[in-house]
Amino acid sequence: MSRVIENPTELILSVAKKLASDEGLTGINMRTVAKECDIALGTIYNYYPTKMDLIIAIIESFWAECFSSLHTSYTQDLDFFQQLEYLYFYILKYLEQFKTNWLNDLSSLSTIHKQKGKQKEDEYMSHFIDLFTRLFQAHKHEFDPSLFNTFTEDELTHFIFSNFMMMLKNGDPNYEFFNSLLKRILISKGA
Repeated sequence: MSRVIENPTELILSVAKKLASDEGLTGINMRTVAKECDIALGTIYNYYPTKMDLIIAIIESFWAECFSSLHTSYTQDLDFFQQLEYLYFYILKYLEQFKTNWLNDLSSLSTIHKQKGKQKEDEYMSHFIDLFTRLFQAHKHEFDPSLFNTFTEDELTHFIFSNFMMMLKNGDPNYEFFNSLLKRILISKGA
């Protein structure tokens, strides 16, 4: 008689995430995952038909956890610039857990697999853009009103988001330059 596994999808994913954390995404091996889960290899393939399906699930879980924990630790009592700085260092710290080995691993994936991973990442980035938009709108009163004669909220939000993400991807710890520049752009009267 076979044993019943309470939640095989979660068991497989949690073991795979641990392996990815320790050995990188390229260290994911379906046989090793099966052995660590103490289940048959065929069971793994029932839930994750390919290694890439499992890797995409790991990436998706990574972003879901990042946003979930962000929302539980996030405070709205700060001004726009303080909140943005908080978000930046929170996400930078979260990314550091995986950055050293995952970025190299992701770059070695095939084009099709990169596209699948990118599609999942884009889904989570849309949540992030929504957060930026809400943050911007909630603090719009802090900005120089003449700014909106020249630029739309969407243009400004996109500019901030794009630069924010570029700095995160580069792992740039020098946030002060970005913060000072934003203040000059957003609150300097007649700029």
